[in-house]
Amino acid sequence: MTYLEPYSDYGLVDEKLIYEFERKYSIKLPNSYIELLSKFNAIRPIKEFFKFSYFGKSIKTRDICFYGYGYKKIDINTLEDLVRFQNSI
Repeated sequence: MTYLEPYSDYGLVDEKLIYEFERKYSIKLPNSYIELLSKFNAIRPIKEFFKFSYFGKSIKTRDICFYGYGYKKIDINTLEDLVRFQNSI
């Protein structure tokens, strides 16, 4: 797996939650994605923009983002905020 250096994230996710999600929706996520999500919930990478060739023609620039676990938006500025967020999962 290519390492994505996080600009921000919402902490760890218990892999059990990810496996429950897979079972509930009858899907199988790639192991590399499970590893990334379990370490960096809703990661926002430092290098979030990248260039790619569109059908071998022109170069386009796009961004990348990842959804995460949690039911409400909670700004995490303190340890108490982190605990509140983790309890919202």
